[in-house]
Amino acid sequence: MKKLILRLKRRIFKKPKHQLVIVKKEAESIAESMGVDMFRFSMLEQICIVSRHESTSKVSCFQKIISHCENTNEIVLMIYLFDKILENYYEQVRMAHLN
Repeated sequence: MKKLILRLKRRIFKKPKHQLVIVKKEAESIAESMGVDMFRFSMLEQICIVSRHESTSKVSCFQKIISHCENTNEIVLMIYLFDKILENYYEQVRMAHLN
């Protein structure tokens, strides 16, 4: 977790709305370290899941997800979460084809 925080510590853009900010270095989760509370995280997680089922391409999924995010931290967190959801889905598909 500390290596990830050190990489993400740099500021992405010059505008305050578009800056990646690490809130808690000693946090137990990525969401907590970026200042996203669990209620907001679960809400955005549902948006990720719904957009995956409704969209036909990755670009349209990201457009739907980003339209609901309020700052850069949430965008980075949701793209990371979406990639994990896709990775899990493809692993399940691969295991189903092996059996």
